[in-house]
Amino acid sequence: MSLKNDSDYNYANNDNTHQERRARRMALDALEQNSHESLATVWKDLPHRFRIDKEFVLQALRSNRALPPKSEFERSFPQSLRFDRDVVLAFTARSDFRELFNERHLYPPECLTKDKEVMMAYCTQIPRSLQECSEELCDDRDVVSAAIALDGLELQYASLRLQEDRDIVVQACQGDGKALEFCPPGPVRDGLVKDRNFMLSVLRQHGGPMLRLVPNNLKHDPELLLEALKHGMRFRYCPFEYQSDKAFLIKALAHRSELYIEFNPTTQQDVDLCKAAMVSESSTPLVHKRVLEISPQLIQERAVVLALCQRGEASLMKQVIIESEHAATFQDDEEIMLTAVQRNCKLFSYASARLKQNVAIIMAALDAESAADVLAAVGHEALRQAPQIVVRALQVYPRRHLRLLRTH
Repeated sequence: MSLKNDSDYNYANNDNTHQERRARRMALDALEQNSHESLATVWKDLPHRFRIDKEFVLQALRSNRALPPKSEFERSFPQSLRFDRDVVLAFTARSDFRELFNERHLYPPECLTKDKEVMMAYCTQIPRSLQECSEELCDDRDVVSAAIALDGLELQYASLRLQEDRDIVVQACQGDGKALEFCPPGPVRDGLVKDRNFMLSVLRQHGGPMLRLVPNNLKHDPELLLEALKHGMRFRYCPFEYQSDKAFLIKALAHRSELYIEFNPTTQQDVDLCKAAMVSESSTPLVHKRVLEISPQLIQERAVVLALCQRGEASLMKQVIIESEHAATFQDDEEIMLTAVQRNCKLFSYASARLKQNVAIIMAALDAESAADVLAAVGHEALRQAPQIVVRALQVYPRRHLRLLRTH
């Protein structure tokens, strides 16, 4: 080849290199800019060679914009990129990594499960990541501490050495009291379960069932028992003398009304316990149904009706307000009707004439469907004295029908 031809070849080659560098720079700038154009659109317009280029992948991951769909992004990566340490760490550094993990199943590559930095990034954000770690990392205090800070139950995946480490066990129990179960029997656990204050904190962290691990003298401690029942311990594990202690049971129901369903049939017949279960702030429709099957007369009591309005099944609440023997009394009770109307604004029509002038109840009854009927039922004087009623009605009523809204 002549000198001239060599010169022409080198010039053309340099020109191509320059064009390629310019194209790369422009494409990277497009990924970096926070324009109105979505990252998915920019990514789709890139040449294929850039979409499998590590520099471009990292630039996209470092952007604060939503990533392209999985089918157009990581699924098209070569294996070298999917398992690349920098790429994996860039994924974990994103603020939306938890959502991406769940949506795209971004499990750590097996080749990186021995990498402390990678697995720390997972353990601090994704529950149960410790079980993906290598045996060496499961015995690493930093990694285990990071994992149990996210979820105390991660202790189950730690090494036996760290499961028997008092400080690690205490930290795990601060996140979830049930983690104590993963501390093997031995001196550490024996010392912890004898510590009343420690066990009180364990029980309060959803660790009610852990009361079975304490010595016998603490199993009869009423404060510990109440905390255990409140946080998940089954009633059948309660010492026998407390299963028939009415005062204790009323306190327990105040914390967790569903315990009533676990009582034996004889205990369930006690009217005071029935009422305690009904009016408990933790009462549920299931508890209401069971109690009223056994003690239907309670439906006449104000506190029981108020509990139904607050937490009961909507159909039962409506039935009591409209059809019960004492319906007229309840319909003239301000607290009961306000609570009922807040849950079902149509019940406003059943309120007494007196309460239909009550501003709080009127305001609670206003929504897109009911506003016209409510205003029609409210006197002009009430609207004049409380203009906020009209303002609220105008806010909730569909604009296309405003001409039909009559405000006297």
